[in-house]
Amino acid sequence: SGRVLTAFAAPDKLAQLREQGGKLASEALLSEVRACGYATSSGKDTPGARTLAMPVFDALRRCAFAISVVAPAERFQPERYMGKLAESAQTLSNAIGGAMPDAGDLV
Repeated sequence: SGRVLTAFAAPDKLAQLREQGGKLASEALLSEVRACGYATSSGKDTPGARTLAMPVFDALRRCAFAISVVAPAERFQPERYMGKLAESAQTLSNAIGGAMPDAGDLV
């Protein structure tokens, strides 16, 4: 999810994206994503589809990429697969030598 990538991006990268005219979520929403560790889509950009996404971190504790589950809106039940997606994100982080950033580094 783009929200996950931007929520966990370095401040200079966010500034660069904004300068280039990138359409980004509000800082309040990005802060919420950082705080809870995942993002969901509302289906606004792709009607009928919903997404749950989580970050995968590299050895420098940067978000290397995001993994997600995409489902038709009528079958979207994030509570059903949140745990498994979190396990998968952690497994992938471990596989690339990554680690979750300290809470103070996510602000």
